[in-house]
Amino acid sequence: MEGLYKGMKLLIENWRSYISENEAVKCPPPTQDLDLNTKNRDRCRKEADYGPMNPLKPSLKYWQLAAGKWAGATPQEAMGQRCGNCVAFDVSPRMLECLPISTDQVDPMSMVDEQLKDKIINDFPGFPKEGAALGFGYCHMWKFKCHSARACNTWAGGGPVETDEQSIETQTGKKQDTEDDKNNEQ
Repeated sequence: MEGLYKGMKLLIENWRSYISENEAVKCPPPTQDLDLNTKNRDRCRKEADYGPMNPLKPSLKYWQLAAGKWAGATPQEAMGQRCGNCVAFDVSPRMLECLPISTDQVDPMSMVDEQLKDKIINDFPGFPKEGAALGFGYCHMWKFKCHSARACNTWAGGGPVETDEQSIETQTGKKQDTEDDKNNEQ
């Protein structure tokens, strides 16, 4: 009977811990606050050359600038380094529920952003044909809503973040236990 009691107590403690951890992982504040989102986006534009302004245009000067940040890179290579294939770009189901910030809030880039909705890969000059998400997502690096066809000079390969587990891990910095991890502990 004592073993059953200890087992139930452990189960309840684990459940409380699980609930507590998952309650802490809410939508990032910039996804709920237009002013904060805009401030973070503008900081990325200023400090990391977030752009181009209109990804539907060739924007060759932008891509030449981006290529200049990488030794020996060409504008065509720079065009392949988009938010959509960056390790910080989050398009997980949980994050997409956090976006858009609000349908009644209007962002200064909304006229261009409106044009980007419902476009296909071929609409974006130089956009990678494979391994990139297309559409809006959240940048964990700069903490704002962005479009996959844009880029910045802090790009890091390995993205996008596509699962809720990856999203929580990226947002909190804590690795989430998978079923395989749990089975290996037994």
